[in-house]
Amino acid sequence: MSIDAKEKIRASIDIAEVVSEVVSLQTAGKGQLKGLCPFHNEKTPSFHVNQDRGFYYCFGCGAKGDVFDFLMQTQGIDFGESLRILGQRTGIEVSPPNQTDLKKRDLYELNKIALKYFRDNLNDEIIGYLLNRKLSQESIDKFEIGFALDSW
Repeated sequence: MSIDAKEKIRASIDIAEVVSEVVSLQTAGKGQLKGLCPFHNEKTPSFHVNQDRGFYYCFGCGAKGDVFDFLMQTQGIDFGESLRILGQRTGIEVSPPNQTDLKKRDLYELNKIALKYFRDNLNDEIIGYLLNRKLSQESIDKFEIGFALDSW
């Protein structure tokens, strides 16, 4: 699969169409939809879909991602399978990955692991420090600010 095929699929598919097969969505503003999160039990919708940017985020449990992530998480499949399914749905041919694509995928996965590590290091004291430095909780979450321990 080329990265190009992934981007073509992402550009040609409406994430709301895919999500609405699982979640009942309501309008929540221009290009914004909301519904009950499929990843945790809730009574008030905290699951938001941004159609313009092609991603989802749950303010209740923190689940987030693009159309590929949504398919992987809701159907319990891997990225290759989600790519194949969405490729068929959009009529975009998906070829086997080349070495460059595999390296990029590995780096992406490594970055996801690093992000989780640094985000997991945030505690109340560090968040208090960031808030004292005039960063809002929204900014901390939006930009996924983390913390590196001295032992790192």
